[in-house]
Amino acid sequence: MPRLIKPRRPRLLLGTLAATLLLTGAVLAVLQTSAGERLEQRTVDARFAERGRLPAPNDIVVVAIDKHQSTYNNQWPISRDLWAMAINQLDNAGVAGIAVDVPMEWKATNPTEDATFAKAVADAHVPVVLARRSAHDRAGAAMGDVIEVPAATHGVSARIPAADGAVRRYPVRSRWNGTRMDGLAAALLRATGAGNAVERAPDDMLLNYYGPRGTFEQVGFADVAYGLSGMRDLAGKLVLIGPTEDIGRDDHDVPVGSAMPSVEIQAQATANLLDGSWLRELPTWVGWATAFAIAVAIWALLLTLPLLLAVPASIALVAGWGYAATQLFDRGLVVPVVAPMLAGAVVFTTLALTLVTLAVRERIRVKGLFARYVHADVVRELIDGEDQISLTGEEREITVLFSDIRGFTTLSEQVEPAAMVAQLNEYFEAMVDVVTEHDGAVDKFLGDGLMAIFGAPVRCEAHAERASAAALAMVDRLELVNADRARRGLAPLRIGIGLHTGRAVVGNVGSPPFRVDFTAIGDTVNLTARLEAMTKELGVTIVASGATADAVDASHGTGNDPLTFTALGTVVARGRTEPTHVFELSRRAVSTTQRDAA
Repeated sequence: MPRLIKPRRPRLLLGTLAATLLLTGAVLAVLQTSAGERLEQRTVDARFAERGRLPAPNDIVVVAIDKHQSTYNNQWPISRDLWAMAINQLDNAGVAGIAVDVPMEWKATNPTEDATFAKAVADAHVPVVLARRSAHDRAGAAMGDVIEVPAATHGVSARIPAADGAVRRYPVRSRWNGTRMDGLAAALLRATGAGNAVERAPDDMLLNYYGPRGTFEQVGFADVAYGLSGMRDLAGKLVLIGPTEDIGRDDHDVPVGSAMPSVEIQAQATANLLDGSWLRELPTWVGWATAFAIAVAIWALLLTLPLLLAVPASIALVAGWGYAATQLFDRGLVVPVVAPMLAGAVVFTTLALTLVTLAVRERIRVKGLFARYVHADVVRELIDGEDQISLTGEEREITVLFSDIRGFTTLSEQVEPAAMVAQLNEYFEAMVDVVTEHDGAVDKFLGDGLMAIFGAPVRCEAHAERASAAALAMVDRLELVNADRARRGLAPLRIGIGLHTGRAVVGNVGSPPFRVDFTAIGDTVNLTARLEAMTKELGVTIVASGATADAVDASHGTGNDPLTFTALGTVVARGRTEPTHVFELSRRAVSTTQRDAA
């Protein structure tokens, strides 16, 4: 199963890594916009939905003013006399504290109502917290004036809308004209002796909603004011009073379900402060670091694993982060989801497409370079294997084979050129088949001669043995060629073959894009050509060097041919000063002492 690219490509590795980092940076830059913020907020909504409703604390009760309840006395706003009655009833019921989430800003129809309401607050044995109006924007809160109720504590009835308009944060503490003001929920807890819970919370608290509207226990305002039912059940509880229907336009978008009344948001905040369950957030840089880490991990997967493994591994990595985010959310921790997952998806898509394109181009290039020289299986091994096809060349040990038709000049004088070319093509077709069947590469054709190399471009430890077996097979195949020529009345062909093993520089040589050929260069090639030329004067068909014979001895045992090297002595090849031990290669069974004597 091939990888998209081969590992030893430092420029490609560095280039794709740089592209990965740049793509991730671009994704993070785009997500710093309000659109990116809204997208992240949508994922928080999804996490709320996946988690579901949490059990609401039973010590917090909402006294609901709905359209039915407001019809008492046929008025809205509700008269302050009725408010005073509700305060008295709750005080008598023994509640722990009262928060009124309705700013008392309107003028009373009867001037005595204000005094009645103020007296009810002053006479109460429990804290009463009144809401101040808050015209809140993202820069801060502005509080308006209310009636004078000296005995009351005040809290800011504020919400902090997010980029999408939903209330996600709660201002535990805010400032107005240099004065610090608690939010209504915080003021209620501080007034009832739970100030430590308020101090633990951040100024700008991320609400952990227990559920949609209606999650907290509710009783009707009129039922409370007239003491109609259930008053004893309120003992010891924190009570928040406010409209629960769209009376006075006090509903707000929230990340859980439909719009929620302000008083229920205050109840959610009170519960968060009381049990410390508000959502915690990781610093922004953690999200950035996670995005870069996931992107680099995907880069590594694509470059080290086969595509069929890299794709599911990358998907699992990105999806795994999403799953981890939901699990952490269930534990009260909000981690960024969009940046890491989007960065991973963008990097994966872009990098995979780029690498696939490069891989296809590389396969086309390798196939174009080597389809003429080697067997199709070798081409596939080159494409799928680890070896790189070096344009500058690489030194390695190989075995070179040269073959030549003897008496070709005389033969060509007796045959028309067109017919001679046809006969050469028949001969070369047979010889090339033999070379490729033995995993050799046909380097070039030299008139009536052929040069082949073994051990390149694909590495092979038994290159000498394969080259030797190929030489013997070429002689065998020539017999079949000559039998066919005899049937057609053509003269038989005779060949000479030289073999030598040694180090040579192999690689692509040429001037791209005009012409590039794979070849071997060096003294090993030159000596092989000289050995092939000696076959005629030595009177043998195949001449192999001592280096080839020794290499075959080192690797022999896996081959099927009974390779036998018969010592012919030492020769000094033309252009060289060092003598070379030469052997005849055949299948004849001879004593190995013949070789040792050389």
